Amino acid sequence: EDLRYISDTLSQWLEFQRNWMYLESVFTQNEIARQWPQDAKTFAAVDRQWKDLMKRVFENPSVYRIIVAQTQLQQKFDAYNKQLERILANLERKLEEKRQAF
Repeated sequence: EDLRYISDTLSQWLEFQRNWMYLESVFTQNEIARQWPQDAKTFAAVDRQWKDLMKRVFENPSVYRIIVAQTQLQQKFDAYNKQLERILANLERKLEEKRQAF
């Protein structure tokens, strides 16, 4: 059971990391953050949680201990992934609107 939980959590983690890497590069551009402040705010909140987790992982690099000790980690990644997916969908929609206007 622990191995399945670890595997599922790592899958969520990797999905999060892919989306975070993309959005982090988007929201470090001040112009985009100014144009879409609500998405920037949501991303900043998730970003803080991510950096806090990475600090704990750095301090204790045992994947087993991090994932199993944090029984809610998979649920947290699920929630974070949903937030990042909403941001991505908003960005795609807004970019499409700009393309249509152009």
